[in-house]
Amino acid sequence: MGKTIILCVLISYSLFAQEISSLKVVAVGIGAKNPTFVEKKFPHIEFYYTPELISKAELSETGKSALALLAEDATREVFEGKPELLSKWWDERDLRFYSTLFDKNGVGAWQGKLNRSDDLMAINGKGVESGFEDALEYLIEDGKVAEFDSDKKFNYEAFDCLIETKMPDFEIISVDGVKKSIKSVVENGNTTLLVFFQIPSSVDLNAAKKEVKEESGFGGFLSAMTQSAAGSHWESTFINIESIIFEHKVTE
Repeated sequence: MGKTIILCVLISYSLFAQEISSLKVVAVGIGAKNPTFVEKKFPHIEFYYTPELISKAELSETGKSALALLAEDATREVFEGKPELLSKWWDERDLRFYSTLFDKNGVGAWQGKLNRSDDLMAINGKGVESGFEDALEYLIEDGKVAEFDSDKKFNYEAFDCLIETKMPDFEIISVDGVKKSIKSVVENGNTTLLVFFQIPSSVDLNAAKKEVKEESGFGGFLSAMTQSAAGSHWESTFINIESIIFEHKVTE
C-alpha cells in the first residue's frame, strides 16, 4: 500500500513537471541591454529591454556593480525616460526580480519577488495562492484562471498592483532590436511569468576573466571581481528558473 502511494505521488509530480514546462517566461530589463550578458544561455526565457529608460547614476562600473550586491530594496540607480510608467514604478519599488504570473487570459494571478535562492518554488506572494508553486499548480495543473476586476486601475504604489487586472501597455525591445508591446507579449494565450531585472549596460560581466589574462594590478583586479560577482548575482535567478522549472542546466 505504501509503495502504491509513493508511486502515485511520483507520477503526479512527473506529470506536473511536464505541464509546468509549458510556462512562458518573459524577462524585461530596466534600461538598455548589457552587451556582455548572454541571453542565449537561458533558452526558455524571452528577454526584452527598455533602452529609452536612462540611468542618471553618476557611478563607475565598479560602483554600479557594488549596488547590485547590496540587500534588497537598498539604494539603486535612478532611471528617467520612457516608458514613464515603468520609470515611476521603479522609483517606487525595487523591481529587480519583482514578478507577476498571468493566467492564459492575461490577467494577473500572482505577484511576488523571486529571490536568488535554490528554493524558488517556496517563495510567497499575493494572488490566487500565496505560494509560487501553488499558484503554478492552480493555473497550469488545475487549468483555472484569475478573477478579472474590470474596475481596478493599475497603481504602481501597491504591491499587488496587477492582481485581477491586466498589464498596462508600453513598448519593449527584443534582443534582436524588434519593438513589441508588453501586452502582446504577456497576453499570449498561455500562463506567463513576467520578471523584471536590471543589469547596468556599462558593466563588463566577463571582467574577471579578462583581468586574469591582463594582470593589471590589485585595483583593476578588485574592479573586475566586483563586476563579475555582480554578474553572477544577476544571473542566479535565471539559472534557477531554467534548472527548477525547465530542468535545464545552464553552462558557460
